Amino acid sequence: MNDKIGIITFSEADDYGALLQSYSLCQYLRSEGYNTNVICYAPSYLTGHYRFISYYPYESIKKTIYLGLKGLIKNLFIGKSLYIQKRRMRQFRKDYFGKNRQKLHTIKQASLLQYAYYIVGSDQIWNPEITYGLREMYFGAFDHPYKKKVIAYGASFGSCCLDKKYDDRFAELISYVDDISLRETDSIAYVESFNREAIMVIDPVFLLDDQHWHDLAIYAKQDNYILVIMTELNQDIYDYAMKLFQDKNMKVIEIALRKKNKNHNIQYIYSLGPREVLGYIDKAAYVVTNSFHMLAFSIIFQKQFVVFMHSTRGNRLQNLLDIYTLNDRLYNDNINIDAPIDWDLVTSQRERIVKISKDFLNDSLKGIE
Repeated sequence: MNDKIGIITFSEADDYGALLQSYSLCQYLRSEGYNTNVICYAPSYLTGHYRFISYYPYESIKKTIYLGLKGLIKNLFIGKSLYIQKRRMRQFRKDYFGKNRQKLHTIKQASLLQYAYYIVGSDQIWNPEITYGLREMYFGAFDHPYKKKVIAYGASFGSCCLDKKYDDRFAELISYVDDISLRETDSIAYVESFNREAIMVIDPVFLLDDQHWHDLAIYAKQDNYILVIMTELNQDIYDYAMKLFQDKNMKVIEIALRKKNKNHNIQYIYSLGPREVLGYIDKAAYVVTNSFHMLAFSIIFQKQFVVFMHSTRGNRLQNLLDIYTLNDRLYNDNINIDAPIDWDLVTSQRERIVKISKDFLNDSLKGIE
């Protein structure tokens, strides 16, 4: 298979879920014999969040400066741990995406690409809140003599649809995408309203078998703890974790990317890379989270877990719980984290949706030489 496939996603964000889903899709396609690379697309509006002095491209200069200084102060408190975290993120990219990838910062640099097939996704590449507007690169919306096809795999809006103010722009950009698959079922109707067909596929982390993740993980010496991972600060999560701490007499560990307010009953860890995070999830007794990808790996590692809804992006969590018939793991006042999970049913559901997802990719790539 000589035609090259380039993946355009959030691979340059220092975010555990973004890196692991980027890795998953690339590894799966390579295992199928496809000549695949993750394109190093690193626009400042995406990578700026993770700099030592944070950058957010708001129209208000004052707000941008304020948030940058606020981020700097928090990062200074983390200090050496943040340096180790960043180093591990960079090493992960070097090890699995390539050491000397050409870095692209703007859509104009798409002319430098040499791929025939482009896969955009997975993750929230079509969420304008994250990308500060809809971006051409995440739709493959550029002309190039080598380009043959653009495929959206597991693209997400972060919610079921876009605000109406984006309709004209979305209609323009989606015309560049040949085959469309989405990560959330309730987004299909929105895409179909633009006279385009779309199907739901699973996040790429589920395309690789469980043993692959066990082999990739780097394990710490700690075990038998309550693990907390948040993508959005939620005091209810802390309250619930403290209740578990008292009931189970287990330590609570929180994995974080940024400085958190101290609670002497919680061990905060800031220095992990993606492989180390996998190890901490695998060795946890319980997982409490509102993170989509940490929910995904709680399922993969068959953990006892509780999920809290995200305030604005909850549909992606709900969709994943629906797929695996795990709605009873969504937090309520009477939830029992020790309630048994029917992992045989989960496995059966996973096999079904993974087959649909792999079939979509294989059908979309049929013309490859």
